[in-house]
Amino acid sequence: MPEPGFHVVTAPRLEPLFDALVDTLARDPLPPTETETVLVAQNVGLRAWLTKALADRLGCAAALDLGTPVTFASDLAQALVQHASPGDGERHPFDGGPLAWRLAPVLGSLPDDPAFAPLAAYLSKTGGQVMPLAKRVAALFDDYQVYRPDVLAAWARGEDPLPEFAHGAWQRALWRRLVEDGRPTLDRASGLLALARTLRQPDERTLAQLPPRIAVFGALLFPPLYLRILREAAAHV
Repeated sequence: MPEPGFHVVTAPRLEPLFDALVDTLARDPLPPTETETVLVAQNVGLRAWLTKALADRLGCAAALDLGTPVTFASDLAQALVQHASPGDGERHPFDGGPLAWRLAPVLGSLPDDPAFAPLAAYLSKTGGQVMPLAKRVAALFDDYQVYRPDVLAAWARGEDPLPEFAHGAWQRALWRRLVEDGRPTLDRASGLLALARTLRQPDERTLAQLPPRIAVFGALLFPPLYLRILREAAAHV
């Protein structure tokens, strides 16, 4: 096996990337008891194409873990970060769907607070229909957990919104109500930031959870937090 590190291969088409992946797998095969971890963009068609192409080129596509960057990071956080995930079989309370249902009663009983004035004005024109707005805000917070975890962490600490956030006052106030509602489960951004810190200074338990090799295939858009987690893991695999 080569030394641990982060290696990037770029190409204008999938075929050269596939050739580079196959060359790596064939040149440095893992022991028979190990599983190759190949992370693929969240595209069912691409995952099916890659599985078939590997089987055609290598003769079989066994001992493969074809996950996504999101599932890889989430599973690793669940294994290594306390309260990163709820119990087995439960949906994460900070996923978009559950988040909307948690936001609906909050939006339906907003306190008399200047921070919530824009929301109150909007809801006064909807005839009390809070769920459409709850779904929109939940989708927004879902995006923030992926692309702006630093902002959510600052809001949770009580810091003022950045000037670039025109609606930062009510967004911060709503987010703080969500993270301070007594649930033990961390929001996804906090869990993944904690995972990145854990990977920066890993103990033996952390290293034991890492696969022997990680390959990412066909990732056209990679959120910075997930890239950070991969870079931290790459120092050890």
